[in-house]
Parts: sequence; C-alpha cells; structure tokens
Amino acid sequence: MKVKNTTVYLLRHGAYENPKQVLHLRLPGFPLSPEGKKQAQALGKALASQTITAIYASPLTRAQQTARAIALHHNLPVMTDERIIDIRSPLQGMSLSELKKQGFHPYQHKFIQEGGERLSEVFSRIHKSIQEKVHMHRGQKIVMVSHGDLIMSIVIKYRGGMLYSRNIFERNYVGVGKGYVLEFSDRGRVAIASFP
Repeated sequence: MKVKNTTVYLLRHGAYENPKQVLHLRLPGFPLSPEGKKQAQALGKALASQTITAIYASPLTRAQQTARAIALHHNLPVMTDERIIDIRSPLQGMSLSELKKQGFHPYQHKFIQEGGERLSEVFSRIHKSIQEKVHMHRGQKIVMVSHGDLIMSIVIKYRGGMLYSRNIFERNYVGVGKGYVLEFSDRGRVAIASFP
C-alpha cells in the first residue's frame, strides 16, 4: 500500500508591532499588528479545508498568535518548538536605522565571534525539527510557524542551493504571513511550492 506524502506548511508569522524600530529577533513582545492579525486570519482560512493534525510554533509572541489563528479552525493546541525560534545575534535590540547606516549583516564574521549564529546553524536546527516531525506525522499534514531566515534557509538548501547571506535575502525572501508547502515523499524527496 502506497504511503501518502507528508505535508509541512512552513509559514512565517504575520506583521508585528515594532514602535521603537529595533532589531527584535528573540526579544519578548512584538505582538501581531492589525495587519498581522488579518494575515494570520487569512492563513487560517486558507488552511481551514485541510486536514491538519498538528500545529507547531516558535515560542515568540508573533509566531504563537499566528499559529493560534490557524489552530482555531482545527480545534488543535499550538505546540511550542524552541528550535524554530528567530536567530541569535548580538545585534538584538539595536536601532534598525543605525544598523542600516552601518551596512550591518547578522552573519558577518565579527558578529558570529560575539555569539551570533552562523546561517548553517540556523538551517541545521530547523532542518532537524522538520525531519523529526515528518517522521512523527508520516502521511499527515502539519503546520509550522517560524521566522524569515529559518524558512529561507530551508528553501535554499532543499532546492539544492548554497547558504550564503546575500542569497538568502536577494532571491529567497519570504514575506510576513507567507510561506511554503513542503511535500515529502515516503522516499524522502521533497517538492516545494509557495503558500498561500
């Protein structure tokens, strides 16, 4: 008997409040903005007809709120996965305007030396989480709500690309309230399509 594909809806949270315009990353707070709430509701409606069996989210508020808007349509709890949290960087909390003036990039060697994550490390932790869930939910459909860099790293690598910082932003940007459908065959092959 043929095993059905395992489907992962890998989604970025909706737009969020950032009144002080700082690089927030893992800082607490930053709830969905009115626009973000609409985006989360739209994701929920787009997935309402699907038979979703599990919903996972980053522990950060914006991801949890987005996941809850999806979960409402399926009477499911939102399970938290620390591995799909936003990136770690010493630049967290700094002014975005000041960082732009300096031409910063969180994956520059000097910031890695100060405790930031390498892009390969970002990919590794979300990849492990996805692979574990594909094994756990074989033949089912699940949702994972995470953050931009993590999702982009997955799409690049799963499409056979190389991880380097310019590539992740220039060609593979994923907007808030958007994401991808990852279809895993029983042989481990993956097909990728944008969503919604």
